[in-house]
Amino acid sequence: MVEVIYHIAIPADWAAAKTKGSYAAASLRAEGFIHCATAEQVLAVAERHFKGKDPLVLLSINPRKLRSELKFETNRPNGDTYPHLYGPINLGAITGEYAFQRNADGAFFLPAALSN
Repeated sequence: MVEVIYHIAIPADWAAAKTKGSYAAASLRAEGFIHCATAEQVLAVAERHFKGKDPLVLLSINPRKLRSELKFETNRPNGDTYPHLYGPINLGAITGEYAFQRNADGAFFLPAALSN
């Protein structure tokens, strides 16, 4: 199992989750799971699915602390395996929250705290 997975969130949704005590993306209601990504996948996911949706928050998640079921499932179009969370994210599993921004060229980049 990977050490950390990531979820890209809308700031208002994340703020509401901190008050509520857990986070549930709209995809949980619509598709039955919350989309997540590994460190290697997060930039490509952001470019594919979050164009024009600034500002964003990148949440780092410790999979071992999750209360909901986590499955790594194959994405049919590209064959890659992505982490999907079948339930809300309990706040105790969140290990960090970062402003997720674009550079001057418009491409997303990892926050300095996560860059190697």
